[in-house]
Amino acid sequence: MNIYKQPNGRWKVRMSLGFDETGKRIQLSFSSERKKEVEFWVADQLRKKRDGSIRKVINTRRMNDLFTVWLEDHVRLSKAETTYHSYLNIVKGIPAWFKALQSKEVNPAHAQRLLVEWDKKGLKASTINSRRAIMVGLFSWAKRMEFTDQLLNPFSQVAKLNEGVKDMKTLTANELSEYLSVVKTVMTTGNYAAVMLISYTGMRAREATPLRWSDIDFERKRIMVMRTAIETTGGYSFSQTKGKKVRVITIPDIVIEQLHRIRRKQKYDQVR
Repeated sequence: MNIYKQPNGRWKVRMSLGFDETGKRIQLSFSSERKKEVEFWVADQLRKKRDGSIRKVINTRRMNDLFTVWLEDHVRLSKAETTYHSYLNIVKGIPAWFKALQSKEVNPAHAQRLLVEWDKKGLKASTINSRRAIMVGLFSWAKRMEFTDQLLNPFSQVAKLNEGVKDMKTLTANELSEYLSVVKTVMTTGNYAAVMLISYTGMRAREATPLRWSDIDFERKRIMVMRTAIETTGGYSFSQTKGKKVRVITIPDIVIEQLHRIRRKQKYDQVR
């Protein structure tokens, strides 16, 4: 759901309100010259959805439909934008056989099979356990919404994978220097800057990519992380961090020197 302004100046919203008793998805739209009036309409539709006057809840629904309702009616409204896109990408990769199952028929054997398939694809045990937790949350939400009448959550009945002891391999100072020297010759200045920051500070790639020069405090030797990269259809977009929190990272002198060189080079390239 997104309230947006049209080229003609009117405000418009399109909402997904689940499914009717025949299994047909309910989508409604509304527009007005006043944004506040659109917001009031949205609130009224959500109230009708809660009290059941919009639709009757049906328990026989395929997982593919349940995923759609869960993403649009719950995750998009209650989670951060980064979380929504992350869950959306996970759902896109779920195999067709699982999406074709009736939600009320999903059992622990199906859940176990899905985890095994993820394991065969080479996903890390920690990643699979994270996805398992998401699926537990999905079925708990479906139970609360009365989309399913299962007594037991199928994914909570399946054991977590053994993640073992993480063997972390780090580069020596010489290895890191050699690595960055190679990266500098094959990457653009901006991409090299991101890799250099990741290497020296432990920043996430999604944090380093959206950085601007205004995010760097050279005098205090620190970086303010205020945005994150989000994978979207056809590319990436930048959004505020979860909860709009700012993460402050202290950077060493060697990084300050590198950033000064990169900034001078960028200014030189712009006027050349």
